[in-house]
Amino acid sequence: FAMVLSEKTLTYLHSIGIQKEFFDVLELKATNFINTSKAKEINEPVLVFSDVHANLPALEMVLNFSKDNNVDKYISLGDTIEYNRYNNETLELINSKIDHSITIIKGNHDDGKIHPDKFVTTYFNETIDPKFGQFLMDLPDYDLIKINGKHFLLCHSNPWANDNIYLFP
Repeated sequence: FAMVLSEKTLTYLHSIGIQKEFFDVLELKATNFINTSKAKEINEPVLVFSDVHANLPALEMVLNFSKDNNVDKYISLGDTIEYNRYNNETLELINSKIDHSITIIKGNHDDGKIHPDKFVTTYFNETIDPKFGQFLMDLPDYDLIKINGKHFLLCHSNPWANDNIYLFP
């Protein structure tokens, strides 16, 4: 694992108060995770999706397309909830497919306001069923998979924290 930041990116990050040393620490953390974690091996087709944001009809369409094409395993890279009104229904569908998942990662919207007993979304002030609040709390921030002998670090916004810092080194 190596992260290379361009001079332009470093200049921008410095201008918003983020020093290069911050990334050195993050790279060390990610490298340590990769070196100490057992990767899940994938030897079959898999559907990878992200940022459903409670768009239940779109998720149903994607899962049906996947099924029609004989792909019955999936990886979700987070942000299952918010922006749309089908939060509980979307979480119910994801939860019903848990046996078909390779991994489900927590996104920054999934992580934002999680409390198992009371969880209300920012958008539409919708209450999330407590069982799904706990489900979201238990999701990992990142995971590791192995395909054809190569390791892939799966994450949502960046490999070190579920926040709104989107990095494109």
